[in-house]
Amino acid sequence: MADEQRKFWGDFFDKCDKDKSGTMTVDELKAKLQQINPDITDAQVCDMFVGVDTDGSKDVTKKEFLTEMMKKNAKESKAEYEKIFQKWDKDGSGTLTRDELKKAVLEKRHFNEDEIDDMLAQADKNGDGVINYCEFMKYMCGEQSSQKAS
Repeated sequence: MADEQRKFWGDFFDKCDKDKSGTMTVDELKAKLQQINPDITDAQVCDMFVGVDTDGSKDVTKKEFLTEMMKKNAKESKAEYEKIFQKWDKDGSGTLTRDELKKAVLEKRHFNEDEIDDMLAQADKNGDGVINYCEFMKYMCGEQSSQKAS
């Protein structure tokens, strides 16, 4: 998914960089954003631009833009994962039991018992039979390993 997001934002940058200078100005960003949303205000454009112009140079390189957009996407993903964890944690214990995991994944897709056990084993790093919030976030962010923490 990160590769798809990087490609999306890279293409977006290229469309903004009308003069093909390798940098994007606030005016170039504004022109592109107004094509998408004619009601966008100058203040909104400026806020977006300042958010990606990390060195304050008044122009943004593609690398600078991609770095900031990928950080933003990661933060949004983390917020979504937090909501999912809270929804799945039916008893509010701060952990997901095998039964909570099973109910949650069966709502969305068909999994067999072995697949559910495999998910639990991959995510449950400390081997206590439940998935705590940190383990869940690592699993969802792709930091999976069959090795248990010692």
